[in-house]
Order: sequence, then C-alpha cells, then structure tokens
Amino acid sequence: MAHQLGGEGADDCIACGEPIPAKRRQAMPSAQRCAGCQEKAERRGRQYARG
Repeated sequence: MAHQLGGEGADDCIACGEPIPAKRRQAMPSAQRCAGCQEKAERRGRQYARG
C-alpha cells in the first residue's frame, strides 16, 4: 500500500486498500480514500453527528 505523507493524497485507499483512480486523485489531490469508502465514511460521520 503506497501512502504519501505530508497532507498529500494516497495512491491506495486507506480503508479498503484498492488503488485510488487517477481521475479522483486529479480532482482531489489530498484524497486518502476511494470515492466509495469516502462516501461510507461521510455517512457514518453524519450518523454520529445526529446522536
């Protein structure tokens, strides 16, 4: 799993380990998760915020 440090994006998703597509890395250079895992993380965050 290739991760870049210093607030930069990752080559592979930190959640599932799959490669982050180049288009996502271009659109979101600081992306740490693939789009699917990011969506899941945001949904979990909203659930916790509601209580």
